[in-house]
Amino acid sequence: MKQIEPITDKSGPWDVPIKDYVKSCPIIVIIYNLKTDELEKEIQIDYGKYEDRKFLGRLTYWSITNERTIETMSLEDWSGSK
Repeated sequence: MKQIEPITDKSGPWDVPIKDYVKSCPIIVIIYNLKTDELEKEIQIDYGKYEDRKFLGRLTYWSITNERTIETMSLEDWSGSK
């Protein structure tokens, strides 16, 4: 398996407390099964809400430990792609 270097410097333009710049940010979370390469679920959350960000973290962990992958995009971009 390929070794991936851990990130030690996480600074950048994103290094700002979320509550300072995100008031409301509806996003879609798309879950794919890596074994079957099929779409499993689409979930809409508001990234501006703390509980939804916490849910996204739990979902991400579950995905990487259960042969799934997730994709996130703004609800506006997702709606335009359909």
